[in-house]
Amino acid sequence: MAGGSGDGVFDDHGALELSSAAWDNFRQVGDLNGAANALRSLVSAKCALLDHDVVELARAGVDVCHNSRGRQLGTELAEAKMLLAFAEAACRSEPSSILCSEAIAATEKAHETFLATGDAVHRAESCVWLAKLHVCQCREENSDSEHLRLSKKASALAFQIADLSGDTRGKAKAWLAMAAAAFVEDGEWQPPAEKALEASQDVGDPELEVEARLALASWHLQKGAPASCLEHAQEVLDILQEQGAGSHRQLEATRLACAAHVELENPGHAQRLARELLRSAQVDSTLKVQAYASRLVASVQLAAGDLDSESGAIVAAERAASLSRSCSDLQAEARAVLLVLQAARRKLAKAPLSGQEGAKKTCLLAMQTAFGLADARDGLQLAVELLGSTVETLSLLGKASEALPLATRLQAVCEEDLSLLASILSARGKVMLESRRFGECVSSAQESARLYEESGKQLEAASALSVVAQAQMKQGKLSASRQNARRARRRFGEAGDHEQEIQLRLVVVRACLAKDERGNRQQRDAFREAQEAMKMAAELGKADLMAMTLAAYARACYEMDQHDSCCQTVEELLQMQACRSDCRLSALYYGALASEKLGQYLNAKRYAEQALETEAAVGTGNTLAEQAMCISETEAAEIIGECRVLCDSLQKKLLLTRATAPLLVQEKWQQDENRRAPNSDRGDCTAVDLKCHKCGCRLPWDCNFCPDCGAKQIKQDKQAAARPSTRSHGPTEAQHSGRPVKPAVQGGFLNRAMQKEEDAPLQRRIQEIAGKLLGLDWQSIEGDVPLSDIGLSSGAAVMLRDELQADVRGIKLPATLFFDNPTIREVLTYLNR
Repeated sequence: MAGGSGDGVFDDHGALELSSAAWDNFRQVGDLNGAANALRSLVSAKCALLDHDVVELARAGVDVCHNSRGRQLGTELAEAKMLLAFAEAACRSEPSSILCSEAIAATEKAHETFLATGDAVHRAESCVWLAKLHVCQCREENSDSEHLRLSKKASALAFQIADLSGDTRGKAKAWLAMAAAAFVEDGEWQPPAEKALEASQDVGDPELEVEARLALASWHLQKGAPASCLEHAQEVLDILQEQGAGSHRQLEATRLACAAHVELENPGHAQRLARELLRSAQVDSTLKVQAYASRLVASVQLAAGDLDSESGAIVAAERAASLSRSCSDLQAEARAVLLVLQAARRKLAKAPLSGQEGAKKTCLLAMQTAFGLADARDGLQLAVELLGSTVETLSLLGKASEALPLATRLQAVCEEDLSLLASILSARGKVMLESRRFGECVSSAQESARLYEESGKQLEAASALSVVAQAQMKQGKLSASRQNARRARRRFGEAGDHEQEIQLRLVVVRACLAKDERGNRQQRDAFREAQEAMKMAAELGKADLMAMTLAAYARACYEMDQHDSCCQTVEELLQMQACRSDCRLSALYYGALASEKLGQYLNAKRYAEQALETEAAVGTGNTLAEQAMCISETEAAEIIGECRVLCDSLQKKLLLTRATAPLLVQEKWQQDENRRAPNSDRGDCTAVDLKCHKCGCRLPWDCNFCPDCGAKQIKQDKQAAARPSTRSHGPTEAQHSGRPVKPAVQGGFLNRAMQKEEDAPLQRRIQEIAGKLLGLDWQSIEGDVPLSDIGLSSGAAVMLRDELQADVRGIKLPATLFFDNPTIREVLTYLNR
């Protein structure tokens, strides 16, 4: 219907005044038919001006006819028209499921009356409203079968009636209803919508053209075509400005244009349009329209995501809430508070400490608003949305239990509305999970999942199942937890919510790695889930998800004994600029364990020390909810305690490690490579042909100990006679040149301890071990100074002897080695004997 009968088509203020006066006059004189026509115009004007009491006004009009039944003529026809007014008011006010059902019943009754009286125009219009209401009910219940079928049937009947009566305007409305039903079921919605637009242009009805273009803009935006959306929205704004429409008529077109600009990465244009609308509303519109415009500014700033956009959004949304409170519009206030909560959560993510106080105040305001809606039994859908948003915000603050009274109150109010009850139970389950009341959490979330599944809302059911899985894992029911987590993960994947799918894969990983009721673990399944989650997180490119999946993959690699992969994953996580402290702690812990398994004690100690440095961040700076953490606070405390113990044990292992040992502890093939070649400065040993009496290997020279097995060689006269003598030869070239002469045959590798320090690896090794035990630099330890004089205790002397025994093969060192030989030089002399 037209907005009013003033000077212009969109003169809603004039239409409101005239229709309101006519409504009162016709009721006083008892003209119900005239009162019904006035009520329809009044409802249309109030809907355009965003009056929140329009549904109650239409219901009061129907009651007028009920009270007059049987006493005045034309009561049934007037009642049918008023029922159409009620249907329009319900359809244009974002109805709940209960209101939709009530409006559908009223419209069907009106259609029967128009059918009986032969009023084709009103009958076609009733079919159009019936089709729209069935689409609304389909969206509320998330059902795509019965309501869609009835909507298509009603729109087809409306088109048939309008076609027979030659009503082009009626056919245009029928085409729009057909397009709406086709859009919901992902059918061919664009052809009927274009036909409706052409028909509205043919009849020269600007209001119908605006309705068609707004529908096209909304559908194009939802289908991912922001350019087409912007084109239609801009056309609507041009038409409204040409017709002199007020800013209240431009709200929806401006909202769609701003959303299209944001999608097209033009946030500056979107903010400019929103601010222009707000300035216009402050000049010529009511406080309700100004509140709506302020909400639009806040939502655009949040969508733009500029630097410190959250603060500007909070200011605009709080102003909208204040204006709505002044108008006693509780539902508009609730919508504004929802925006404040959203901005507060974003601010908490950026600045956890500075945003906490404001978030607490916003949560308190949200709960007060939701209690008001519950007491008024109006806008219960908004109250439930406030509950969910409040629980999410309080979870970030670690105080989700404060929302429990609100959840209990709403559960008592919404017992009959199953769709709202499912949302309430889901929020209640999250609160119970935060409060560590896992039994109540499982029962609430399971009931919520059942209600969601019955209504066909698979995505919401998956969210409830994820809460069930987390609570069951806390209870130790790991088999059930794995099963529910996998069910939820599959549904999130089918719905295309990959972020939630990754979160559920991580829940499966934790449940698989822990021992279930039968003592079984599923390491392979955990490894596969963690690997797939890591790949998906890399594709999404979100830093938090990457950190969580890398930490889970590092743990899975360690449990699968893939220690090299575990260390590589930890290094990759440490390279991230901003990494969550809980993920960092978990990865460092398992990286330290894996490095210890590989014998990389220095690397393991580095990981463990970095994990201890992360302790403060996990204990105080983390405001994340426990179920969103890679590890819980209890697990973090246990890991930190184990890291302290690990650091102490690694310190002892590093003191006794042979990772930096010299040639003395090289493998056999390394010793073979480092042996002197024949005719070297050690002398010609090929003619000696000496063999070890124990292992039978050929000795490279006449040495005291076998380089292969370490056995001490027995000196025999026969071997000494076979030794080539260099004294029978004349003076060598080196003697003539004056250079120092090296003996032709030198002692074994232990005799090199008597040479210079750089040629004495054993002496340096003793100095290094003693330096580690005493906390001194090895170069400052002199070979002729007793070790006891520089602080070597009896226990340290035994440790030094044990480590030296591991380095020197084939020699059994006495336990009193460093007691009988107090200096390093004396020890070397003893070993050389």
